[in-house]
Amino acid sequence: MTTMIQDVPYLDKKRIEFTAQVLLEEFQRQHAALTAPPIPVEAVLELHLGLQLAIIDLRAEFRSDDVIGAINVNTKEVFVDVHLDPTTHTDLEGRYHFTLAHEIGHWQLHRRYVGHLADSTAPGERRGRKTAYLCRSGDAKLRIEWQADYFAACLLMPRPLVYRAWKEEFTANPLTEWQLEEERETLLQSEIARRAMTPADAAEEAIFVWEGAILPLAEQFGVSPIAMRIRLEEMKLLLR
Repeated sequence: MTTMIQDVPYLDKKRIEFTAQVLLEEFQRQHAALTAPPIPVEAVLELHLGLQLAIIDLRAEFRSDDVIGAINVNTKEVFVDVHLDPTTHTDLEGRYHFTLAHEIGHWQLHRRYVGHLADSTAPGERRGRKTAYLCRSGDAKLRIEWQADYFAACLLMPRPLVYRAWKEEFTANPLTEWQLEEERETLLQSEIARRAMTPADAAEEAIFVWEGAILPLAEQFGVSPIAMRIRLEEMKLLLR
């Protein structure tokens, strides 16, 4: 039986980012230096933390279209929905990486709070997906999910690497909306073509332009343009 966890302790952004930084430092000491993006998130999950990764059809198993990942801390298993498999959905590779980093966030921050889920397993029943903590796309506002999301952003886009890549990509620091004015139409049309959709309103059009501008950085870090944009805004490198 799966259970929704909402009562995890409050953690501020500094604490969450520090936890991600410590993990990256541990990985570097034991395995390899991380001098340039992307962060090898699969190696962090499997090689360093010893978690087992499986890509399965979570949507079918739990009869829900919004399940994207799950973790069973007792069996040290992480599950990612097959619809995010980067070998068959190359356009979703960024979301796949973020989902892995999100589950690592649960392992680092929340495993003491979700470990009891496996205790409900009946004798002889496999302790696996049915007793895992589920991550749903619609639960992003829950404290436990927000914390895991922020941890994922810090893990995949650590500040030192982001600042270095930013300086190499842009002369302006930070980047403001008026600085994109000359490229605005080109960026907009490029994003419309990439997404195969048109923006619904002026606000979405502005997002298309921003994400078109930082697409090269997103590709460097192996994340989605939206994740890169949110991280850059949080770091005050994008000013709207």
